[in-house]
Amino acid sequence: MKQTKMGICGVHGAGKTTKVHELRDQYIDAGSTVYVVEEIARSCPIRLGTIEAQEWIWEHQMAAEKYAMSLDVDMVICDRTVMDNLMYYLNVIEQHVFMHEEYAKVIRRWWGLYDEAVRWMPTYDRVIRMPLNLEWLQVDDPVRPKDVDCARWIDLLFDIYVQRYVTE
Repeated sequence: MKQTKMGICGVHGAGKTTKVHELRDQYIDAGSTVYVVEEIARSCPIRLGTIEAQEWIWEHQMAAEKYAMSLDVDMVICDRTVMDNLMYYLNVIEQHVFMHEEYAKVIRRWWGLYDEAVRWMPTYDRVIRMPLNLEWLQVDDPVRPKDVDCARWIDLLFDIYVQRYVTE
């Protein structure tokens, strides 16, 4: 039996983790073996909202997905896709004022990662995008930013860069 890999994507506060757990339980109840790649940003030891944190998240997300794909399980469910991190990475780049030379270096790095992510996206058999949920955005969570304008901006980045990969 072929392993199926699913990515759940979307802006913070959209209900991705809740959806991941619902799907995991459904597949287990149906007799499938399931491995969940948990959201990597929550375990990041570097202050979120920095280039260094986004690089750390990228590396660990890729490693976690490669590990999951090596397992003998029916279903891999990823709480975020590699594209998710890049939307936050781009937001970090755009929120900081860089000297011209530094900005050029960082944006070239982002485009390189984006190209790699584009090549990686076909490893997902299904990609589910969760819509922005302003009510859930306000839930007490020390990791999740509460800034509605920021969430709307990142959701727009998903429209531009990620929506073409969404299957449902």
